[in-house]
Amino acid sequence: MGSSGRWVAGIACLALLAPVVAGLFPTSVDGYRDAVVTAARDAASATSTAAALVASPTLPTYTDVVLADAREAVGTALAEVAELDVPDGTARGLRDEVLPLLTQAVAAVGDATAAAGGDDLATLRDQAPPLAQVGGRLRGFVEGHR
Repeated sequence: MGSSGRWVAGIACLALLAPVVAGLFPTSVDGYRDAVVTAARDAASATSTAAALVASPTLPTYTDVVLADAREAVGTALAEVAELDVPDGTARGLRDEVLPLLTQAVAAVGDATAAAGGDDLATLRDQAPPLAQVGGRLRGFVEGHR
């Protein structure tokens, strides 16, 4: 391999290792806040959309798709926050505030998904208030920490 080939190989290795190396350094408080607020905003959107849908359910297939998307969104938001390095006490406070909300979102979407599996529309409609409530609390979190 010539010297230009070694340079290309070296650059390729650096490009592949950059995300790993970046993960070894502590996250800044601002970066942490941005990531947590983004996760909360995504979960708020998913739970609010699910709440609107289950309040007046339409086609079962559409309901299933929306709830599956909501389940994925709130699960991803929870996982993203849980995987973040917490750089300091301020970030720890943000984490401690948002994790219970994200856990409630996961539970509310899971309950709505279970209700959608049955044929009882009244039970499904009963899931709208918990979804709307947690969506509102998540929006409040987002507004308070932008």
